[in-house]
Amino acid sequence: MAEKKVVKFTPNKDNTVSIALGREETKMTPDEVTNIIHALVAMRQQMIPPVVAPDAVFSPPAASHPTGMRWSTLGVKGQSGVDIAIGHPGFGWLSMHQSPTELKRLISELLRCEQNETATKQ
Repeated sequence: MAEKKVVKFTPNKDNTVSIALGREETKMTPDEVTNIIHALVAMRQQMIPPVVAPDAVFSPPAASHPTGMRWSTLGVKGQSGVDIAIGHPGFGWLSMHQSPTELKRLISELLRCEQNETATKQ
């Protein structure tokens, strides 16, 4: 079995990052790092096991989309509002707490978008 190589990341003062794998090393700009992140996420979402956790985490189960994206809401004990969790097949779960005021704004924006889409189809 081949020896497992360790990937080493080192931030540089010139706004680049050095990435070393074994004896090989390269320097990457912010744009190059962004490009590699997108490429890795695209590859990861094709791998097994999936990053997004099973629905057992959520009650009710997470809603899903044919792209593999999922979402759910979670109440936080002792806090008003909810956490909105978005599951990406390459990144995994990301969540953000929304206060009641933020939730009202989000609902208002979603309804406005729906009304605009309906008006466009007519």
